[in-house]
Amino acid sequence: MKKGILFSNETVFKTPEVFDFDYVPEEFLFRSDQIKEIANCLNPAINKKRPINCMLSGEPATGKTTSIKKIFEELTGYSHIIRVYINGRVHNTTFRVFSEIHKALFKYTPPESGIPVTSLYQKICEYLKVENKILIIAIDDAVFLEEADSVIYELSRAYELYPGIKIGIIAVLNEKEKYIIEEKSASVFCPSIIEYFPYSEEETFDILKIRTKIGLYDGVLSDNLIKLIAHYSNEYDLRFAIELLRQSAIECENRSQKAILKEHIEKAYSRILKKDKPGKEIDEKEKIILEILNAKNYESGDLFEILKKKIDISYSSFYRIIEKMEKKKLIVVSEKATNKGRTRVISKDK
Repeated sequence: MKKGILFSNETVFKTPEVFDFDYVPEEFLFRSDQIKEIANCLNPAINKKRPINCMLSGEPATGKTTSIKKIFEELTGYSHIIRVYINGRVHNTTFRVFSEIHKALFKYTPPESGIPVTSLYQKICEYLKVENKILIIAIDDAVFLEEADSVIYELSRAYELYPGIKIGIIAVLNEKEKYIIEEKSASVFCPSIIEYFPYSEEETFDILKIRTKIGLYDGVLSDNLIKLIAHYSNEYDLRFAIELLRQSAIECENRSQKAILKEHIEKAYSRILKKDKPGKEIDEKEKIILEILNAKNYESGDLFEILKKKIDISYSSFYRIIEKMEKKKLIVVSEKATNKGRTRVISKDK
């Protein structure tokens, strides 16, 4: 074989898991301020006091989930603190949320039928009160949780029903998603808002350089090409950048070469864009929304109320449809200021 050619049993990957979406880096760059703010909210729990609720607000792939995992690692040594991580995409019903909390407290999952949510809620709260435990629950991707508003409301006011109980909530929502928490719940939840801004191109480069050093063998990817990947990813996000790096390395292997070239990156880039391009097919719920919008533009809350009279739908499901339609360029979503704060205005794309 010629020099620079990769044998079939060789690989450019040294530690491939560093390119996985759920990888937690040991060195977590550019988020020390946010980590400190979360820690400040949770510090009362270390001293056996009720923690401050917080909301991690920012676009996807800005470090919110990793921040939670880092903070939870730091709390491992405190036996009076019970940590529960909820993924709203997976634990997407009220029952599943309380089932996860129940599993953390009692070490077994309750049966999915025959037990009302109110019974689980009561059992959980009584345990926390009697055992003098503090619950810290992180609800990631909260917008995907059906009745997220109700769950946050019930957890936030638990201390009113069970005096002395201590629960802290970390909710992950971006700016647009804050609308799922109604005014009644917001006044009880009352979170400290912690902002996460998109990584800059320079920050993305620094992160990718560390991932490259850990994940690929020396000499596989030059700094100039890491800069190119960061540049190509600048209009997307860090998750896109890491996936582009990973697929570039796979393309390099598929061509039996030992170093990633610009052509490998360009091939991987075009493949990812083709895969992620949203289709224009319109489903029945989208058709109904477009028919409503034929009359006029609506604020999101008003549109939801009209839609709810036509079909059985939760606000979380409505939000996801609106997000998908915006990506398809079927609708335009803008913001306007009202006397209650900012709200979204939805109109048909012309």
